[in-house]
Amino acid sequence: MNIKDRVYGNQKIISPVIIELIQSKTFQRLKGISQHSVPKRYNYIKREFSRFDHSIGVMIVLKILNATEEEQIAGLLHDVSHTAFSHMIDWVLGSSKTQDFQDKRHEEVIKSSDIPSILGKYNYDVDRIINYINFPLLEKKIPDICADRLDYSLREFSRKNIDICLKNLDVLDDMIIFKTKESAKIFAINFLKREAISWSGFESVVRSSVFARILQISLEKKFIDIKDFNKDDKYVLEKIYKANNNNINRALKILENRSLKKFELSDRVFYSKFRYTDPIFLIDNKKIRLSEYDNEFKSILNKQREKEEKGFRIPKVFDFIFGQ
Repeated sequence: MNIKDRVYGNQKIISPVIIELIQSKTFQRLKGISQHSVPKRYNYIKREFSRFDHSIGVMIVLKILNATEEEQIAGLLHDVSHTAFSHMIDWVLGSSKTQDFQDKRHEEVIKSSDIPSILGKYNYDVDRIINYINFPLLEKKIPDICADRLDYSLREFSRKNIDICLKNLDVLDDMIIFKTKESAKIFAINFLKREAISWSGFESVVRSSVFARILQISLEKKFIDIKDFNKDDKYVLEKIYKANNNNINRALKILENRSLKKFELSDRVFYSKFRYTDPIFLIDNKKIRLSEYDNEFKSILNKQREKEEKGFRIPKVFDFIFGQ
Protein backbone atom coordinates (compact mmCIF):
# COMPACT_ATOMS: atom_id res chain seq x y z
CA MET A 1 0.00 0.00 0.00
CA ASN A 2 1.41 3.40 -0.98
CA ILE A 3 0.44 6.40 1.13
CA LYS A 4 1.16 9.99 0.13
CA ASP A 5 1.19 12.10 3.26
CA ARG A 6 1.62 15.88 3.52
CA VAL A 7 3.88 15.56 6.56
CA TYR A 8 5.88 12.38 5.90
CA GLY A 9 5.86 12.19 2.11
CA ASN A 10 5.48 8.92 0.23
CA GLN A 11 5.26 5.91 2.52
CA LYS A 12 5.17 2.27 1.47
CA ILE A 13 3.21 0.01 3.82
CA ILE A 14 4.07 -3.69 3.48
CA SER A 15 2.59 -5.09 6.71
CA PRO A 16 -0.40 -7.33 5.79
CA VAL A 17 -2.13 -6.78 9.15
CA ILE A 18 -1.77 -2.98 8.97
CA ILE A 19 -3.04 -2.90 5.39
CA GLU A 20 -6.06 -5.02 6.34
CA LEU A 21 -6.81 -2.83 9.35
CA ILE A 22 -6.65 0.33 7.23
CA GLN A 23 -9.10 -1.25 4.77
CA SER A 24 -11.52 -2.31 7.54
CA LYS A 25 -14.96 -0.72 7.82
CA THR A 26 -14.21 0.52 11.35
CA PHE A 27 -11.07 2.35 10.31
CA GLN A 28 -12.48 3.75 7.06
CA ARG A 29 -15.22 5.51 9.09
CA LEU A 30 -12.56 7.89 10.39
CA LYS A 31 -12.38 9.56 6.96
CA GLY A 32 -15.68 11.27 7.81
CA ILE A 33 -14.59 12.61 11.20
CA SER A 34 -12.75 15.93 11.38
CA GLN A 35 -9.78 16.21 13.72
CA HIS A 36 -10.89 19.72 14.72
CA SER A 37 -14.38 18.80 15.98
CA VAL A 38 -16.31 21.79 14.62
CA PRO A 39 -17.24 21.18 10.94
CA LYS A 40 -15.14 23.01 8.35
CA ARG A 41 -18.00 25.26 7.26
CA TYR A 42 -18.21 26.72 10.80
CA ASN A 43 -14.54 26.64 11.66
CA TYR A 44 -11.61 28.88 10.80
CA ILE A 45 -8.85 26.25 10.63
CA LYS A 46 -6.85 26.45 7.42
CA ARG A 47 -5.34 22.97 7.46
CA GLU A 48 -8.25 20.61 7.92
CA PHE A 49 -7.57 16.90 8.27
CA SER A 50 -9.48 13.86 9.42
CA ARG A 51 -9.03 11.33 12.19
CA PHE A 52 -8.13 8.93 9.39
CA ASP A 53 -5.21 11.14 8.30
CA HIS A 54 -4.06 11.56 11.90
CA SER A 55 -4.25 7.86 12.74
CA ILE A 56 -2.25 6.94 9.63
CA GLY A 57 0.26 9.61 10.64
CA VAL A 58 0.68 8.25 14.15
CA MET A 59 1.40 4.81 12.70
CA ILE A 60 3.97 6.34 10.33
CA VAL A 61 5.70 8.25 13.16
CA LEU A 62 6.03 5.01 15.10
CA LYS A 63 7.38 3.27 12.00
CA ILE A 64 9.97 6.05 11.52
CA LEU A 65 11.01 5.63 15.17
CA ASN A 66 11.46 1.87 14.66
CA ALA A 67 8.63 0.93 17.01
CA THR A 68 7.45 -2.67 16.89
CA GLU A 69 4.68 -3.64 14.49
CA GLU A 70 2.47 -4.18 17.52
CA GLU A 71 2.94 -0.58 18.65
CA GLN A 72 2.36 0.67 15.10
CA ILE A 73 -0.96 -1.22 15.14
CA ALA A 74 -1.88 0.34 18.47
CA GLY A 75 -1.06 3.76 17.02
CA LEU A 76 -3.15 3.11 13.95
CA LEU A 77 -6.15 2.12 16.07
CA HIS A 78 -5.81 4.61 18.92
CA ASP A 79 -8.62 6.89 17.63
CA VAL A 80 -11.12 4.43 16.12
CA SER A 81 -13.48 4.97 19.05
CA HIS A 82 -13.94 8.67 18.26
CA THR A 83 -17.52 9.73 17.70
CA ALA A 84 -18.68 12.19 15.05
CA PHE A 85 -17.07 15.64 15.53
CA SER A 86 -14.22 14.08 17.54
CA HIS A 87 -13.86 15.72 20.99
CA MET A 88 -17.06 17.70 20.51
CA ILE A 89 -18.87 14.93 22.39
CA ASP A 90 -16.89 15.97 25.48
CA TRP A 91 -18.32 19.49 25.18
CA VAL A 92 -21.82 18.11 24.67
CA LEU A 93 -21.62 15.91 27.76
CA GLY A 94 -19.90 18.55 29.88
CA SER A 95 -16.29 17.37 30.10
CA SER A 96 -14.48 19.85 27.84
CA LYS A 97 -11.57 20.18 30.29
CA THR A 98 -10.76 16.46 30.39
CA GLN A 99 -11.85 15.37 26.88
CA ASP A 100 -11.63 11.68 27.72
CA PHE A 101 -14.98 10.33 26.46
CA GLN A 102 -13.25 8.53 23.59
CA ASP A 103 -10.68 6.88 25.88
CA LYS A 104 -13.40 5.50 28.16
CA ARG A 105 -15.14 3.69 25.30
CA HIS A 106 -12.06 2.61 23.36
CA GLU A 107 -12.18 -1.03 24.47
CA GLU A 108 -15.93 -1.36 23.94
CA VAL A 109 -15.81 0.05 20.40
CA ILE A 110 -12.87 -2.05 19.26
CA LYS A 111 -14.16 -5.31 20.74
CA SER A 112 -17.56 -4.87 19.08
CA SER A 113 -16.03 -4.17 15.65
CA ASP A 114 -14.34 -6.11 12.85
CA ILE A 115 -10.91 -5.38 14.33
CA PRO A 116 -10.51 -8.33 16.78
CA SER A 117 -10.97 -10.87 13.99
CA ILE A 118 -8.29 -9.14 11.89
CA LEU A 119 -5.88 -9.00 14.83
CA GLY A 120 -6.59 -12.64 15.67
CA LYS A 121 -5.86 -13.67 12.10
CA TYR A 122 -2.31 -12.36 12.56
CA ASN A 123 -1.94 -13.64 16.15
CA TYR A 124 -2.18 -10.27 17.88
CA ASP A 125 -3.83 -9.97 21.30
CA VAL A 126 -6.57 -7.34 21.20
CA ASP A 127 -6.33 -6.79 24.97
CA ARG A 128 -2.66 -5.82 24.64
CA ILE A 129 -3.33 -3.57 21.66
CA ILE A 130 -5.99 -1.51 23.44
CA ASN A 131 -3.92 -1.01 26.60
CA TYR A 132 -1.84 2.14 26.05
CA ILE A 133 0.44 1.35 28.99
CA ASN A 134 2.10 -1.26 26.76
CA PHE A 135 3.15 1.38 24.22
CA PRO A 136 5.30 4.19 25.69
CA LEU A 137 6.08 5.80 22.33
CA LEU A 138 2.41 6.04 21.35
CA GLU A 139 1.03 7.72 24.47
CA LYS A 140 2.64 9.75 27.22
CA LYS A 141 1.11 12.10 29.76
CA ILE A 142 1.55 15.83 29.24
CA PRO A 143 4.16 17.38 29.02
CA ASP A 144 6.13 14.58 27.33
CA ILE A 145 6.30 13.96 23.59
CA CYS A 146 4.48 10.98 22.12
CA ALA A 147 3.58 9.84 18.61
CA ASP A 148 -0.02 11.03 19.03
CA ARG A 149 0.97 14.55 20.10
CA LEU A 150 3.69 14.71 17.46
CA ASP A 151 1.45 13.93 14.52
CA TYR A 152 -1.52 16.18 15.21
CA SER A 153 0.75 19.14 15.89
CA LEU A 154 3.17 18.61 12.99
CA ARG A 155 0.18 18.63 10.62
CA GLU A 156 -0.26 22.32 11.44
CA PHE A 157 3.43 23.31 11.36
CA SER A 158 5.21 24.93 8.43
CA ARG A 159 7.16 22.64 6.11
CA LYS A 160 10.44 24.07 7.41
CA ASN A 161 9.58 23.32 11.04
CA ILE A 162 8.21 19.87 10.20
CA ASP A 163 11.54 18.96 8.61
CA ILE A 164 13.59 20.30 11.52
CA CYS A 165 11.52 18.38 14.08
CA LEU A 166 11.48 15.08 12.19
CA LYS A 167 15.22 15.26 11.50
CA ASN A 168 15.99 15.68 15.21
CA LEU A 169 13.75 13.02 16.75
CA ASP A 170 15.27 10.16 18.69
CA VAL A 171 14.24 7.50 21.21
CA LEU A 172 15.96 7.00 24.55
CA ASP A 173 14.70 4.88 27.46
CA ASP A 174 11.30 4.42 25.81
CA MET A 175 10.91 8.19 25.43
CA ILE A 176 10.72 10.33 22.30
CA ILE A 177 13.30 13.09 22.67
CA PHE A 178 14.97 15.75 20.55
CA LYS A 179 18.64 15.64 19.67
CA THR A 180 19.13 19.38 20.20
CA LYS A 181 17.78 22.17 22.36
CA GLU A 182 16.99 24.21 19.25
CA SER A 183 14.72 21.56 17.73
CA ALA A 184 13.02 20.91 21.08
CA LYS A 185 12.26 24.63 21.43
CA ILE A 186 10.99 24.91 17.84
CA PHE A 187 8.58 22.08 18.50
CA ALA A 188 7.43 23.30 21.93
CA ILE A 189 6.92 26.93 20.85
CA ASN A 190 5.03 25.96 17.70
CA PHE A 191 2.92 23.52 19.71
CA LEU A 192 1.94 26.38 22.04
CA LYS A 193 1.12 28.59 19.06
CA ARG A 194 -1.26 25.95 17.70
CA GLU A 195 -2.76 25.61 21.17
CA ALA A 196 -3.39 29.36 21.28
CA ILE A 197 -4.76 29.54 17.74
CA SER A 198 -6.25 26.19 16.71
CA TRP A 199 -7.08 24.15 19.78
CA SER A 200 -7.90 26.33 22.78
CA GLY A 201 -7.86 29.94 21.67
CA PHE A 202 -10.84 32.33 21.59
CA GLU A 203 -12.17 31.20 18.19
CA SER A 204 -11.83 27.52 19.05
CA VAL A 205 -13.48 27.74 22.47
CA VAL A 206 -16.35 29.94 21.27
CA ARG A 207 -17.09 27.80 18.23
CA SER A 208 -16.82 24.58 20.22
CA SER A 209 -19.13 25.80 22.98
CA VAL A 210 -21.73 27.10 20.52
CA PHE A 211 -21.66 24.03 18.30
CA ALA A 212 -21.89 21.81 21.39
CA ARG A 213 -25.00 23.72 22.45
CA ILE A 214 -26.47 23.16 18.99
CA LEU A 215 -25.87 19.43 19.40
CA GLN A 216 -27.38 19.47 22.91
CA ILE A 217 -30.55 21.16 21.63
CA SER A 218 -30.71 18.71 18.74
CA LEU A 219 -30.55 15.83 21.22
CA GLU A 220 -33.13 17.40 23.55
CA LYS A 221 -35.57 17.98 20.70
CA LYS A 222 -34.81 14.51 19.26
CA PHE A 223 -33.57 15.85 15.94
CA ILE A 224 -30.69 13.45 16.49
CA ASP A 225 -30.04 10.46 18.74
CA ILE A 226 -26.93 9.79 20.83
CA LYS A 227 -26.35 6.67 18.70
CA ASP A 228 -25.98 8.89 15.63
CA PHE A 229 -22.56 9.94 16.93
CA ASN A 230 -21.32 6.44 16.13
CA LYS A 231 -21.56 7.39 12.43
CA ASP A 232 -19.75 10.44 11.02
CA ASP A 233 -19.93 14.23 10.85
CA LYS A 234 -21.92 14.42 7.62
CA TYR A 235 -24.59 12.00 8.83
CA VAL A 236 -25.30 13.99 12.02
CA LEU A 237 -25.15 17.37 10.26
CA GLU A 238 -27.67 16.32 7.62
CA LYS A 239 -30.15 15.31 10.33
CA ILE A 240 -29.72 18.70 12.02
CA TYR A 241 -30.19 20.56 8.73
CA LYS A 242 -33.30 18.50 7.99
CA ALA A 243 -34.86 19.59 11.31
CA ASN A 244 -34.71 23.22 10.07
CA ASN A 245 -34.89 24.72 13.55
CA ASN A 246 -34.85 28.55 13.49
CA ASN A 247 -32.56 29.06 16.49
CA ILE A 248 -30.10 26.42 15.32
CA ASN A 249 -30.08 27.89 11.82
CA ARG A 250 -29.46 31.35 13.23
CA ALA A 251 -26.52 30.16 15.36
CA LEU A 252 -24.98 28.25 12.45
CA LYS A 253 -25.27 31.33 10.25
CA ILE A 254 -23.31 33.38 12.79
CA LEU A 255 -20.66 30.66 12.98
CA GLU A 256 -20.06 31.08 9.25
CA ASN A 257 -18.26 34.35 10.06
CA ARG A 258 -14.53 33.86 9.58
CA SER A 259 -13.90 35.75 12.82
CA LEU A 260 -16.10 36.17 15.90
CA LYS A 261 -13.92 38.79 17.57
CA LYS A 262 -16.02 41.68 16.22
CA PHE A 263 -18.97 40.79 18.48
CA GLU A 264 -19.49 42.26 21.95
CA LEU A 265 -18.74 39.73 24.70
CA SER A 266 -21.13 38.47 27.37
CA ASP A 267 -20.26 37.32 30.91
CA ARG A 268 -20.66 33.67 29.91
CA VAL A 269 -17.25 31.92 30.22
CA PHE A 270 -16.10 28.60 28.78
CA TYR A 271 -12.91 26.61 29.32
CA SER A 272 -11.00 24.04 27.30
CA LYS A 273 -8.30 21.45 27.92
CA PHE A 274 -4.83 23.01 28.18
CA ARG A 275 -2.37 21.24 25.88
CA TYR A 276 1.36 21.86 26.00
CA THR A 277 4.66 20.04 25.71
CA ASP A 278 7.91 20.43 27.59
CA PRO A 279 10.26 18.21 25.59
CA ILE A 280 13.37 16.37 26.67
CA PHE A 281 16.55 17.03 24.69
CA LEU A 282 20.16 15.89 24.97
CA ILE A 283 23.28 17.78 26.02
CA ASP A 284 26.41 15.65 26.26
CA ASN A 285 24.15 12.58 26.33
CA LYS A 286 22.34 13.96 29.38
CA LYS A 287 18.54 14.35 29.29
CA ILE A 288 17.34 17.91 29.94
CA ARG A 289 13.78 19.23 30.07
CA LEU A 290 13.36 22.41 28.03
CA SER A 291 11.66 24.53 30.74
CA GLU A 292 14.51 23.76 33.16
CA TYR A 293 17.07 25.11 30.68
CA ASP A 294 15.29 27.84 28.73
CA ASN A 295 13.70 30.67 30.72
CA GLU A 296 12.16 32.26 27.65
CA PHE A 297 10.17 29.12 26.88
CA LYS A 298 9.21 28.74 30.56
CA SER A 299 7.84 32.30 30.58
CA ILE A 300 5.84 31.80 27.34
CA LEU A 301 4.42 28.54 28.71
CA ASN A 302 3.32 30.08 32.00
CA LYS A 303 1.67 33.06 30.27
CA GLN A 304 -0.33 30.79 27.99
CA ARG A 305 -1.39 28.62 30.94
CA GLU A 306 -2.55 31.67 32.91
CA LYS A 307 -4.49 32.99 29.93
CA GLU A 308 -6.38 29.74 29.39
CA GLU A 309 -7.12 29.29 33.11
CA LYS A 310 -9.21 32.48 32.88
CA GLY A 311 -11.36 30.95 30.16
CA PHE A 312 -12.96 32.77 27.24
CA ARG A 313 -16.11 34.88 27.20
CA ILE A 314 -18.77 34.09 24.61
CA PRO A 315 -20.15 36.87 22.36
CA LYS A 316 -23.58 38.18 23.41
CA VAL A 317 -24.89 37.42 19.94
CA PHE A 318 -25.04 33.75 21.01
CA ASP A 319 -26.96 34.32 24.25
CA PHE A 320 -30.23 33.24 22.65
CA ILE A 321 -29.04 29.70 22.01
CA PHE A 322 -27.73 29.17 25.55
CA GLY A 323 -30.93 30.47 27.05
CA GLN A 324 -33.10 28.10 25.02
